[in-house]
Amino acid sequence: MWWPAGFFPAKLLSDILSGVVSGIVSGGFLALTLYLANRVRNWSLERKLRRGFARCGTSIGDGRFALVVENRLPITVRIRTIFLVQARDSGIGEGGLELQYLRPVPHAALLNALAQASSPTRIDVSSHFAAKADGESGTPLAGFSGGLWGVDYKDIRRQPWMIQGGWMILEYPTLLQGAAFIRVHLDQPTLDLVQRGIADVRGEGAQRA
Repeated sequence: MWWPAGFFPAKLLSDILSGVVSGIVSGGFLALTLYLANRVRNWSLERKLRRGFARCGTSIGDGRFALVVENRLPITVRIRTIFLVQARDSGIGEGGLELQYLRPVPHAALLNALAQASSPTRIDVSSHFAAKADGESGTPLAGFSGGLWGVDYKDIRRQPWMIQGGWMILEYPTLLQGAAFIRVHLDQPTLDLVQRGIADVRGEGAQRA
């Protein structure tokens, strides 16, 4: 179709502008919806991660003291580091013990989840990270699996540790195929187990009893 120079139908121009505005509004609404869904999902997941990973068990044997960490969620989570914090008023300076990944443990978390009367007989899990650790970027824990993170007896016996806290850095998959980090603090029952375990390794358990 041809129009004289300098002439352009007002209705056509209005339709074009209306389409452009509609596209921008629709795109913005979709982006906002995805953003809010991602934020809400991540907030809910972080609550579950903090509640699930804050409680750990301990293990003593084979020349090592270890923390038993279980992933009680149906997603793969990467543990970047676990650190036990030295009390500041201990008289031996600040610092602490960084635990190293030792080995996987039996799937107690999965068995517990399936054994509960209210649990389904089938659990779907998702995988986001590589199945194997590369030694630098942390260790992935598949859904409902666990592992041992520990330290040698010699590192515990080299000074009188007074552990007052502990935390781990977790990396988890976000809704939009990204990843995020959170710090999870060990709860008090876990710290009590850690303190008793370290005292036993140092031969102080009988003295404290």
